[in-house]
Amino acid sequence: MAGLARDERGGGIGHAFGQVADGLGRLVSEHLALAKLELAHDAQELGGEIGKMLVFTPMVIVGYAFLCSALAIALMKWMEVPAALLIVGGANFALGSLGLYGAIKRIRAQQPMRDTLREVELTASRIAPALDGHAPEAERGE
Repeated sequence: MAGLARDERGGGIGHAFGQVADGLGRLVSEHLALAKLELAHDAQELGGEIGKMLVFTPMVIVGYAFLCSALAIALMKWMEVPAALLIVGGANFALGSLGLYGAIKRIRAQQPMRDTLREVELTASRIAPALDGHAPEAERGE
């Protein structure tokens, strides 16, 4: 009976539980470190893209205003001013709405920290059977 309370290295069940707890603690800390690195990387990439947007947006707005004005002036050769402005404004509204919808849809589809979440799910799927006492056959050596 005393032999049942010892594992293969001669330590007791308490020692084995201690090793499992240490391993789980190390695993959790490694997952947290991975999450921290991935979050920092994602934030750095996002910050660079936002910076580029801040630099180029004013140029786009000014250029776009000139193009719309030129188009409205060109259309005034064939129609009255209100009709030309309505056509240019309506086209801008429609195309802008479609572009904005697409951008919002892409932003919502992004999954920050997807690698970390995938690793946590993989770890949980491997640990859960062992905690339930149902280790997969490959791990039991069958």
